[in-house]
Amino acid sequence: MLVALVLAQGAAGPVLPVVRSPATTRCPVESGEEVVVCAQRQDSFRLQPLPPRPDEPAPTRAEIDLGSAKLSAEAEQATLASGQQSRRLMFRLKLPLGGGKR
Repeated sequence: MLVALVLAQGAAGPVLPVVRSPATTRCPVESGEEVVVCAQRQDSFRLQPLPPRPDEPAPTRAEIDLGSAKLSAEAEQATLASGQQSRRLMFRLKLPLGGGKR
């Protein structure tokens, strides 16, 4: 069996060299200490920018008219100087000052 393989390789003939075209460089050849990185752009692998966000409607306010005054409730969140989160519920009473209704 081994003899048959050796004879088959000998009968195939010599391996011909592969003819290759000369490499074309797209980058300028720089001499010195600069590092030049050359590559083809592969935009198909890049992430595309996100579409613009739709305008979100303003949140509805919990507000009630009390004659000439208005009472509203709002939730707020703030960061204190110590880094802690402060979550709070605010009730606001708005009273007109001065003349009449605006």
